[in-house]
Amino acid sequence: MQKKNNRQSSDKNTKSGTEDTSKLSWNDSKEEKLSDFMSDFGDKMDQDYDEYTGDEQLKTRADEEYPDIFKDGKMKLVDDSDKDADEGESIDIGWDSELKKKYDYQIVSIFNYNDADAEQHITYLFCVHDNQPIVLVDQTTNGNYIAVKETANKDVKSGFADIINGDDTDDD
Repeated sequence: MQKKNNRQSSDKNTKSGTEDTSKLSWNDSKEEKLSDFMSDFGDKMDQDYDEYTGDEQLKTRADEEYPDIFKDGKMKLVDDSDKDADEGESIDIGWDSELKKKYDYQIVSIFNYNDADAEQHITYLFCVHDNQPIVLVDQTTNGNYIAVKETANKDVKSGFADIINGDDTDDD
């Protein structure tokens, strides 16, 4: 697993006079906890997850490169009733580990597992949406759009929620 070695602290909330003071935050300590969680989760699932570190693109088996893939604007949110990504809703999503940008889905961390089979991958996008933690998953293998949906994996959802809602102390 790639470890993050060039982290920027983001333990300060960006607040204005009208914003909710309970706004979620992300920092190095939380990133480290998520990295440890995903390492344990990967061991449990017999999958080796790579972490996007901010230094190099994270490439999936389907040749998607994170976070550059967000620049293309071809990401759609789908649900189980959608047959493919073309039916999904385009979303405003982007890399924002400091939670300072104005994306609808602010991604604070990305982990990817590339299976041995051609084009098979599991990419988790750990996000904040409407000041709530959400984990989107991309398993797209082809097509004009990247299809993401909220993960059904309860361990990943609750693990991320526990981490991002936890103590803001940056232990680095």
